[in-house]
Amino acid sequence: MKQFFFMLLLLGVVFAGCNDDVTPPIPVIKEFELTVLDKADVPISKAVVNIFMSHKPDVLVMSKNTDIFGKVHFLNLKPGNYIFTAMMGETEILKTDMVVDDDNALNVATMKADNYEMTVADYTVIVKSDRGAAISGRKVDLLTKEEQVVYKSGLTDEKGEILFTKIPLDDYLIKVYDETNEVAVQTEAVSVVEDVAKNISNVEIVKLIHHSDIVITGFLVDPNGSDSPKPGTVSGGGFAHKGGYEYVQLLALKDINFDETPYCVITGMNATNPADKTYPAALDGWVESKGQNTKTTYQIDINSGSIKKGQFFYVGGASYMIASYYNDWGSPMIEKDRWWAYDFYNKRGSNDNGAVKGSSGIFNNLNSDKKTNVPDGIAVFKGVNIDKNTVPQDVVFYGGESPIRKEDRYLITDNDLYRTVNSKGEPQPYFGDGTNTWFAKQGHNDDGCYIMMGGEVTTTEWLKPRVGKLYKLNVKDGPESVSVSDIEAAEGVTVFVDK
Repeated sequence: MKQFFFMLLLLGVVFAGCNDDVTPPIPVIKEFELTVLDKADVPISKAVVNIFMSHKPDVLVMSKNTDIFGKVHFLNLKPGNYIFTAMMGETEILKTDMVVDDDNALNVATMKADNYEMTVADYTVIVKSDRGAAISGRKVDLLTKEEQVVYKSGLTDEKGEILFTKIPLDDYLIKVYDETNEVAVQTEAVSVVEDVAKNISNVEIVKLIHHSDIVITGFLVDPNGSDSPKPGTVSGGGFAHKGGYEYVQLLALKDINFDETPYCVITGMNATNPADKTYPAALDGWVESKGQNTKTTYQIDINSGSIKKGQFFYVGGASYMIASYYNDWGSPMIEKDRWWAYDFYNKRGSNDNGAVKGSSGIFNNLNSDKKTNVPDGIAVFKGVNIDKNTVPQDVVFYGGESPIRKEDRYLITDNDLYRTVNSKGEPQPYFGDGTNTWFAKQGHNDDGCYIMMGGEVTTTEWLKPRVGKLYKLNVKDGPESVSVSDIEAAEGVTVFVDK
């Protein structure tokens, strides 16, 4: 009987040994994160960390380099005992025993090389505007050049400076952000060296500062049909004209009571081509026609009513219409409390600055070739007693394929388009001087040429400069084919950012 039971037991062992369903145990694989510091607790970058088996110290298991933070992350390690070493070049800077645990949460360690010191230096970044003003509170990142990993980051102080301390000697990138500190606007490659005197970056940020309470945001320079008809006359299609159709769209950047603080808009008309002598050269700039019977400049005072911050308002002919007329119908109108109307057909300019315009209007059209027109200007002034030395609050110019007439002496101001001083500190106070050559291009001859200036503006700065986009604005397809929202809310309209 005993022999029978012994044989059964033996057969069971044999069958169990032949069972294909028995799976060998899966090796346990773990991770390990290591930080290597020097004796001053500065992370050691670019160190080679080697892992050897404790019971076989000549067998290299794994090798990796530390990153800029002195960190290295190992994968696929079996739990057990190991020897970790760190090398800088041919020099072993530390050696220690390590245990890789079954619990990954315990597999984090810091090794300190007590006899090694990283060579580091401080680096200063100075952020200023293109006009030399310190820019505080601006985010600056210091990144590794190759991997573009952010090593350090911070905000500039009241002097526009930020100091990055204990930076390993190497090549880096510096990124400086926009006013929102969300989008990098400047990137510069730099090298951190031992000579701290060389570790300075001066970053110039173009800040489009302005000093205006009112900015120019659009203008109907060449309406469809008659630009400046005599009030009371009737067009061939039977439409009765109440006034001119040219106008300037403006944007208020603060609440303004014009009864208390008057402003004015002045237009400058030069010539349709360089040889045209219809409009004398503006030797006295924006007041060339003051007291004269000439049509070069024309002033329209805004000395009554009020406007709220962020509102568009208008200065122009007494039609109040945004897109003139066609056949026997007019276009949408602006409410009268946002439109300062002026009868430039019959009246001289305010303060005697400009002759009666008649049918010529306040803007020049393109020449008969439909291409040329010497650049003309529009300026906004605080106050109404303007002389040739008065600097405008805002100014823009427009024209055709014609050069700027150098004898015209229109003062400009600092805004998104013009600079009173160039990058070398040299004065350039007039349109046409130095870099002051931008003007919006005309088009759509006698077909509703509206120039939509665009851009984004705050009370002190242009976040995005104006571009002067051509926009065809007429009502040939019917009186409801355009709306006020086309010039106040559509894509490309100037945006006011209240901050």
